[in-house]
Amino acid sequence: MKKVSIIVLILILVGAVVYYFSDTNEYTFIAEVDGVSFDAGYAYATYTGDAMKIAAGQRNSEGIEIISINLHCSSPGSFSLDSDDPDLGGSAGYCFGKTKKSITVFATKSSYPGRATISALDFNSKKVSGTFEYRAFEVTGAPRAVKVTGSFDDIPIK
Repeated sequence: MKKVSIIVLILILVGAVVYYFSDTNEYTFIAEVDGVSFDAGYAYATYTGDAMKIAAGQRNSEGIEIISINLHCSSPGSFSLDSDDPDLGGSAGYCFGKTKKSITVFATKSSYPGRATISALDFNSKKVSGTFEYRAFEVTGAPRAVKVTGSFDDIPIK
């Protein structure tokens, strides 16, 4: 019996050490921008009052890319991304660039609403899951737009 207890204790300790030193990205963020895979290096959400902001980014040889979604929600549901002003309603964006001075910014417009669905929102475990789809237009007024689609699962709320 003593051998079994020691073996169980060793397995628990080894498991704890492996867990502590392993990659802690326990979330999934999968997206495409105009059909091209967006491989997020990070993703997180913030929540203040009823305002939730979800952001994901990646850095590669082309520079940096960021996807952002702004919602007013306190429970799961489907939300329109139709506001030109993130303080007034749901909105979303996308940006990319090699340097801070060369970033191109795209944002949703009220005339072309997108949709975000929050399928799970758990304030106890501080995680959010859902999907999104929207068209974002270059904010400089250039006639360029991108289609952004994706899903996220267990994104941490900070």
